Amino acid sequence: MTDGTVTSLVFAFKIKATAEGGVSATKDISLTIAVCGDESLSVVDAAVFEKTLDIGAADFTLDLSSLFTSSDVYCPVQVYAPKTNNDFASQQDPTAAQLLNYFITGNTLTMSAEAEGTFDFYVLATTITNKFVFKKF
Repeated sequence: MTDGTVTSLVFAFKIKATAEGGVSATKDISLTIAVCGDESLSVVDAAVFEKTLDIGAADFTLDLSSLFTSSDVYCPVQVYAPKTNNDFASQQDPTAAQLLNYFITGNTLTMSAEAEGTFDFYVLATTITNKFVFKKF
């Protein structure tokens, strides 16, 4: 079985349980093992995301899982991380001062206006096999 990029191994077997009185029940079990590594990631909308916030205003949150897709449903994005550039080999984490204005918890990007300025940054999305893609904010 495959969904286009990853081969899945499908096994079917039965489990039988027997009670003390001799009554038994059987259940069919199907197990799928997905082998990741050939998946590719893409950005849903390649346009640069822009947001203007006023100091003191409420934080703005965004579900990052809606912005990235994997070619394989069994091998989705596992980690999102803010970066100051989009070069995987020399990626740089934001400074502590920058993290006051944007940070990621799980799959949620939070932007807040703690300091005045224009902040350009990237979100790095990575799968379990280190396939990656960046989106500019």
